[in-house]
Amino acid sequence: MVAKEQLKRYDIFIRNLAPNTTAQDLANFFREAGNILGEPRLKLERGLAWITFDTPGAVEEAVSWSGCYFGSRIMYIEASAQFHAAAKAQSIQTVISSSVYEGGAHYPALCDAVVQKLITPS
Repeated sequence: MVAKEQLKRYDIFIRNLAPNTTAQDLANFFREAGNILGEPRLKLERGLAWITFDTPGAVEEAVSWSGCYFGSRIMYIEASAQFHAAAKAQSIQTVISSSVYEGGAHYPALCDAVVQKLITPS
């Protein structure tokens, strides 16, 4: 059985590619960012491509290259929507785990204030 972590994929979206760009050219260029899963997917009639990496760090590195030349054109690179959703979910989980969960016990937000209102005579 494959571990859940091994199933994660992180995509980038590339715009403004020349019509003669090849999947091999893109793979060679983006290999420095990280391990590429599968072949780059091209839609050259619109100047677009998608590449899948195995780590979020590779996506961040690749996105940092946005605005650089690839051949004779400046390419624009963005993290895919699924990457942004995963990052947002991770940041929310981090906030929840650091503020709501403590020592394995669950403490609902504002618990102390609610308890004080309940036990303080009016």
